[in-house]
Amino acid sequence: MLRRYSILISMAGALALVPAVSMARTTSNPQNEAARLFQRIQADAAGAEIHADRLQTDATNQMIDWQVHAMNLSSIRHDVNDIDKAMAQLQSIRGSISPGEQQKTDSVTTLAEDLSINANDAIRFLTHNRRNLWQPVYHTYAANIYMEARQLAKEAKKPAE
Repeated sequence: MLRRYSILISMAGALALVPAVSMARTTSNPQNEAARLFQRIQADAAGAEIHADRLQTDATNQMIDWQVHAMNLSSIRHDVNDIDKAMAQLQSIRGSISPGEQQKTDSVTTLAEDLSINANDAIRFLTHNRRNLWQPVYHTYAANIYMEARQLAKEAKKPAE
């Protein structure tokens, strides 16, 4: 019984060190951290692009149930939330990264904000118009989400100047 408690205490001690170790990685080499964050943003934007492509396709078929749209929008929202987290981390190291990476951060931030706005608008529309997903405004939201996610993935993948 005593051994079990000592193992738990050792594990708790090890877990307590994890935030310190990951924080040290963030502050020790901001350029590497920025590159990692841009890769994360690129991957999440590519995921949102895939779901938005499905959303656009489903929006042309009135036989597709609103719940399918909700699942795609939920996946997009998840990707956007992950992008927002990475953007917040980029902003926190902004003063330590190169001017080119700062400029890239600004560009990516604008695209991420637009993507988030359109995703929220599409979700709001779906919530209030489950039977009217054939309307052009919903198609516009789906197309905008797709284009913004695609552009964000490309921009995040580009090397900083």
